[in-house]
Amino acid sequence: MSLRLVPLLAAGAALLATHQSLIWTNLAVIAVDILTLVVLARLMRAEGKRLVDLYRPFALKDIAWGLLCFVIVWVAWLPATFIGNLVAHHGAPPAPTSSMPEVPLWLGILALTVMPMTIAVAEEGLYRGYLQSRVAGRLSLVPSILLVSLVFGLQHIGFTVGDPHATLAKVITTFLAGLVFSGLMVWHRTTSPLVIAHWLFDLLGLGLPVFFLALS
Repeated sequence: MSLRLVPLLAAGAALLATHQSLIWTNLAVIAVDILTLVVLARLMRAEGKRLVDLYRPFALKDIAWGLLCFVIVWVAWLPATFIGNLVAHHGAPPAPTSSMPEVPLWLGILALTVMPMTIAVAEEGLYRGYLQSRVAGRLSLVPSILLVSLVFGLQHIGFTVGDPHATLAKVITTFLAGLVFSGLMVWHRTTSPLVIAHWLFDLLGLGLPVFFLALS
């Protein structure tokens, strides 16, 4: 379960130690996504299956389901963020005191075109496609959802390392978002709509802001 947590935390810590902006985690996460998919492929092969089996079945109607799941996640993200900030900051987070980092255009393009897709495929394949069902086989459904969502939340520490309050807010918010994704997996029983929803969410919430920052 530490497959993504450890390298993302290491990347964030390395950036912090070298006084680099955490905006560069957008590049590191792509490498972690590739690593995740390689490991998943090996794990699936050990079961006599293929990596693509984590994303099956897929039908054209799953595109519409994916759009619906995106709306559900987007709406759920608002109270999740509110709760995370309330616990960590006792209200709204403080305004940033440092200037916005300079982002090269190539990183902005990569964050817009590649990062949202690799994150969506890797995270849904790992957490909802692979881990949730296998942990449920040992602990039952509800504990598996809680555990997988917790690990999903903890992996985001690397994006806010160095700021304990921001880290707590991020972990709580993404833990709650993980519960929503896991619930959608139980409902739909295939990762395909979740990949679409996750891709759209990260495209609008992560990719576009970094791209616009690169253009500024």
